[in-house]
Amino acid sequence: MEEVKAEGQGRKASFVQKMRELKDRDPGEFWHSCLFWTFWFHLAFYIIGYGFREVMPLICAIFLALYYRSAWKKTVLSRLPVWPLFICLYVMLLIGIVFSMNPWASFLEVGTALNKGLLLPFLGMECVRSLKDLKRLTLAACLAVFWVGLDGIYQSVYGIDFVMGYAAHCGRLTAVMDDYEIGNYLSLVFVPAFGLWYIAREKFSPAVSFVILLLVFGPGFYTLAGSAVRSAMLALTVSAIAWVLCHRSRKSLILVVAIILAVGIAVLVMQHQDVSRFNYGDVAKDGRWSLWKLAWSVFWENPVFGAGIDMYNTAFRALGLIPEYDVITISHPHNMYLDILYSTGVVGALFGATFLFGMLLWQAWHIVPHIGGTWQPPLEGENDRPGQSRLYWQLAGLFALAWVTWLADAVFGHELLRMWWFGHAMLSLGVSIGAIVRGTEEENKAGDL
Repeated sequence: MEEVKAEGQGRKASFVQKMRELKDRDPGEFWHSCLFWTFWFHLAFYIIGYGFREVMPLICAIFLALYYRSAWKKTVLSRLPVWPLFICLYVMLLIGIVFSMNPWASFLEVGTALNKGLLLPFLGMECVRSLKDLKRLTLAACLAVFWVGLDGIYQSVYGIDFVMGYAAHCGRLTAVMDDYEIGNYLSLVFVPAFGLWYIAREKFSPAVSFVILLLVFGPGFYTLAGSAVRSAMLALTVSAIAWVLCHRSRKSLILVVAIILAVGIAVLVMQHQDVSRFNYGDVAKDGRWSLWKLAWSVFWENPVFGAGIDMYNTAFRALGLIPEYDVITISHPHNMYLDILYSTGVVGALFGATFLFGMLLWQAWHIVPHIGGTWQPPLEGENDRPGQSRLYWQLAGLFALAWVTWLADAVFGHELLRMWWFGHAMLSLGVSIGAIVRGTEEENKAGDL
């Protein structure tokens, strides 16, 4: 027993010594290592609590600043090609503050997004420098799906989740989030986690890879189904179709038809079984339709620059309007695009759309050609360097696809600055940006050889 303890202490001392040597030899690499692993931990346990999402980005930011200081020329930010799109986002938010019915309240709302949302892309973009990095980040997403899924199963059996002791709401699973919006979170993290399939296929047969995927994803799918979040399931369907079409193969259209048929059959079965929340009657009486009308009314009163960020409730009350089904205190219209439109007007919405769909098009422009059937890696064989293998682009593409999932989910879910939701989308966006920048640069170097 003492020998095992001594061996453990020796390994710890050896690790600490190696880190000290790395810091002395290459401070930039040392701080990058600290940034990567804190970011990895943040991704894996992102949804564990409000305090965690408050503190972890700040810890990462300290390491990011030290990395910038030590190795600025190596950073993605130093040569970021999409910085004008980020400027569009900031201009939209500024409009939502300056022209608000209550500028101070809007400023405070945007302020909550600084560390939990606006900072995250800049953390993520520096955490991809090789295929190994992408694999590790994919496995962090897999861990998130797995432990949250197990938590949901535990909650369905014992009535409370095993992390915080939260109970289910109205028969719907909430897991550690204490809200059935856990389904929205799972839809976002499922997409990059699907990279496990491609990682497994490197070494295993399709059958073995499918079993691995089922074991890891099974608990998550159970919790997603138990949360009964329709917008999350719709978003995953849209993402699956988009991913298939990105491959541009002869089988793509067949697979798309198969996905649509499978979803259609599932909907018909649920109608026949009169499954709650999935029958036509429940959908027709959904309160969202009333909330959308209120958002339109607020927009038409403030069409140019909007009523201001987080002013939805204040604005429709000022017009003497009342939701048909939801409580009078409802704070958002349950549609991100209407949320942007009412809060920033046509001018702000144009800047917002440029950011949202500009990022979508930029990612698609770089990712789609690399995951299609005709692209050939510049170098033969497996290579850990960015951009030198199809696996690299597949994993990068799935982080980019999470942006599509978010945009699809936004049609029916939440407001822009729903922090956990907005934050995770920005986190995945950062990883995608970093992977694309590093990959295209390395590919260009290889092509010049």
